[in-house]
Amino acid sequence: MRKHLQKMGLALVVALLLSTHAQLVFAASGSIGIVPAYPQTGNQRSKGIFIHTLNGGDTAEDGVKIFNYTDEERTVVLGAVDSIAASDGSFSCKQNTEKRVAVGTWVQLSEEKVVIPAKSNVTVGFTITVPKDAGPGEHDGCITAQDTKNFAPKSGQGVLLGFRNAIRMAITVPGDLVKKLSYQRVDIQRTDSGNYTVSPVLKNEGNVSLDVTTRVQLRGMFGGKSEIKTANYPIIQEATTGWPFEFKRPFWGGIYRAYTSVSYNANPEDGLGVNTADQRKIRQDTGYFIMLPAPQAMTVELGIPLLLIFILAS
Repeated sequence: MRKHLQKMGLALVVALLLSTHAQLVFAASGSIGIVPAYPQTGNQRSKGIFIHTLNGGDTAEDGVKIFNYTDEERTVVLGAVDSIAASDGSFSCKQNTEKRVAVGTWVQLSEEKVVIPAKSNVTVGFTITVPKDAGPGEHDGCITAQDTKNFAPKSGQGVLLGFRNAIRMAITVPGDLVKKLSYQRVDIQRTDSGNYTVSPVLKNEGNVSLDVTTRVQLRGMFGGKSEIKTANYPIIQEATTGWPFEFKRPFWGGIYRAYTSVSYNANPEDGLGVNTADQRKIRQDTGYFIMLPAPQAMTVELGIPLLLIFILAS
């Protein structure tokens, strides 16, 4: 019996010490890039998004600047498409092959194919025409650009696949604009690496997108606080979106709860990208949850009773 207990204790300790973990590495590259050609002075968001406030029946002129980063001439195909909410609620663009029924039909490009010299850039203009019956609120679409050398062979359904660049277009029609954000829940998950993610899940109940600032901090039951993690990201109108914040597990583990808050500009008169000190803040905290210790710590924690068993068995 004594030898059996000794073998069991030794086997468990060895198994714990042999625990391993994997990491993932991601990378991306591209031959061309696009940006809004005429960003608005004082509005940082307009450097990455086409932003317009237009009444029904109004028109506006804008442009997209296309960069060729390669050492050879490139032919780029441009398009205007409707937007769509991704499965996680984030903003996405429809495919160029899909039928346009919304903002994609509001845009008329001056050119749909352009040749860009090596290490150079070209600006292509376009006209936005808002339908007279467009309702109040934000209407989104995308301007897309694709290097013809990045076209892939057609799929079995005859759809041309490949890599493309896209810029969001946000057109706000004045009227009864609503800015309202609400918590749905706060998700807590353990990752494959043993760390933990805290994801505040929020719903935009208004008819315009919101640029939000989210903060998350962990606090232990017996003291101790994590760093405050912060992220800025948009939540599209009527969308439900979660944003994961990853926290490294404490070596010895512990019992923690997450404190989360979200702030945003709730003034309907302020357009997208307008910053103000008058922010509305909402918050939601979680109950206590257990963060498991690192394998080495678990070895020590389990090794103590095993050592006692070994001593008693001796």
